[in-house]
Amino acid sequence: MSALARKDLARARPLLEKALERRPRDAEMRHNLAGGLLHAGDIGRALVLLSQALSLRPTQRVSAEMLSAHLKHASPKDVGAMNARGLLAALELRDVDPQPLVRTAIAWLVQAETKAGGLAEFLDIGRRESWADAAQAFLGRLGKRAPHHALLWRALTRGINTDLEVERLLTAVRRHLMLLSKAGDLSNRALEPCVLALLAQAHNNEHVWPVGDDEAEALSALDLNRAALEAGDAAASHALALRGLYESFDRMDVFAQGCGDLTAVRPTALTEFVRGIVEGRRDERGIGAAIPSLGPIRDAISAEVAAQYEDNPYPRWQNLKPPSPGALRAQMADYVPPTSLSFFEQPFDVLVAGCGTGREAIQAALGSAPHGRVLALDLSLASLAYGAMAAKRLGAPNLEFARADILSWPDPGKRFRVVICSGVLHHLGDPLAGWRALLRVLHPDGSMRIGLYSRLARQDVARVRDLLGAARPRTPAAIRAARARLIEDHWASLGTQFRTSTDFFSSSGCRDLFFHEQEHQFTIPEIRAALDDLGLAFRGFVLPRAIRESFQHWAPPGASMTDLGAWWDYEQSHPRTFSGMYQFWCRRRT
Repeated sequence: MSALARKDLARARPLLEKALERRPRDAEMRHNLAGGLLHAGDIGRALVLLSQALSLRPTQRVSAEMLSAHLKHASPKDVGAMNARGLLAALELRDVDPQPLVRTAIAWLVQAETKAGGLAEFLDIGRRESWADAAQAFLGRLGKRAPHHALLWRALTRGINTDLEVERLLTAVRRHLMLLSKAGDLSNRALEPCVLALLAQAHNNEHVWPVGDDEAEALSALDLNRAALEAGDAAASHALALRGLYESFDRMDVFAQGCGDLTAVRPTALTEFVRGIVEGRRDERGIGAAIPSLGPIRDAISAEVAAQYEDNPYPRWQNLKPPSPGALRAQMADYVPPTSLSFFEQPFDVLVAGCGTGREAIQAALGSAPHGRVLALDLSLASLAYGAMAAKRLGAPNLEFARADILSWPDPGKRFRVVICSGVLHHLGDPLAGWRALLRVLHPDGSMRIGLYSRLARQDVARVRDLLGAARPRTPAAIRAARARLIEDHWASLGTQFRTSTDFFSSSGCRDLFFHEQEHQFTIPEIRAALDDLGLAFRGFVLPRAIRESFQHWAPPGASMTDLGAWWDYEQSHPRTFSGMYQFWCRRRT
């Protein structure tokens, strides 16, 4: 262990490997070896060890966090070698980012044989015969013991499936349940966990799956009677579950006045699921009604964008690892002179302009404690309510939400030491006017972090929009239909970044990605011109260490990390560098 503590992996690794042979059920030892292997770059072996450690000690949170954080580097071979029980254990831990685990669990199941609870046989039937046949075979196996069915149910419950063939199988299963099942099917104990997992997945992806005409007709014929539900009628419970596979429970007329008495609905887990959604959205609306508005939304484009996010708040995030107090100061230290960071030692104000569903605002609030006071603004009350509920759950008392358009909100009477505006300006009718409005409320010695879309990195998005034409689908049905056309007619030509993107597999994500009401894209020379116009100095891009190091190796001698000309040359040679967006810090010029 002393060699590992010294990070002398060459000496520690063979010792740990021998120790594991003697103590194969030692979860902590597997975790320690995995940590050393990650440091040495042997990521695949490390991930397998972490999954094994979790299978031995399911509550070992640190292993789950490490596993989730590094799964994006896993190869298909690595995934196949992972321990399924370990993946399931990681998915059971609520505060660990689930989506990388969901993606990996489903990839494992795609490779696994049917007798182990995998999906390989059913996907093969779907490819060779039909997805209807695959669904029938899948449902026919539910009564037989398969050790890893629980992994599929948990993955579908915790996150969003991003495998198109798995989506085709699941939509065929849903169609079979709607068109061919009988009213008493939900009493089948083998079917119950499957239906509940499908309901959770439909809720997670916001009912983005395509709906056939025959399904729509059967859906409209369902008799959903409140009195029958409260009486515990089996047919009514069955109809409720089927309706929930196609439509959110909180939008159903039968729950317009709340859940009421559903104690007789069976299975009980269905009641709990319905109540969680209906009451959760009711609480969101209540919180939203209490959020103050700081002036009217006068700009027409701002009003259109606000309407989009009222219908489709984005992103509907679930997990956040709370930053420690002082984290914001540490993040800024690479971009701001030390003398301009002393304000952290006394009360100060932070503005998050365009906070969306609140994730970044909560991070700023927790990371600026104990002295920071954060004001988070957005156009959409639905988004603000989502964020406010999360802030209450995570404990961020120094955070205030308000509805406002940064183009027209009144002067708040104070100046902000930090302004964060990520992914917002490019959705305004006049991005530079919005940026100038933020500059007016920036403290003279304050700093801004700005996020803007890169034209080079968004070329593929623009290409997809050209395929779909000028129309912007706005209703759930229209979004599903447009997405279905992309899958049917253009799937092979879509970039990998879309075919595996969580955004493509959810309604709000798909709308934000491809069908946004307003989007500007920028180049680095345009950013430089805007900075010059506003009298701002560029302080550096926020990028992973690997990209920063790549730039340093690539750039000509003498080029600094703030050399926008060199960065523009680099981006043209590496056009996916800013695939998320340009994120950078800037300050007033002195």
